[in-house]
Amino acid sequence: MNLPAKALRATPWTKGIDGPTGKQPTEKIGHSGIPTRIGPARLGRFGGWVTVRCPPEFAPVISEAGGMWDPGARQWCVHPRRVNQVLRELLRHQDSSGPD
Repeated sequence: MNLPAKALRATPWTKGIDGPTGKQPTEKIGHSGIPTRIGPARLGRFGGWVTVRCPPEFAPVISEAGGMWDPGARQWCVHPRRVNQVLRELLRHQDSSGPD
């Protein structure tokens, strides 16, 4: 099978390949540009919501952004238009705590 050279080249978004910065590539949720993990938090999608699983110290930030706690799934559900506020706080926490 002959593949074009472009298809064989690794890109920074290829899973498991280090990008040009030497860091592991960030997986994204669909086409939304939301990362699947920021520090201790795991993000995902459920219907039209962005789901966030994180330590309880982030509960005030998520509830301020209009997040709703789903006790059955033990995760927060945040409307996609309001998730940027949560992402900024998670990134701020990750930057202050250093690399994983």
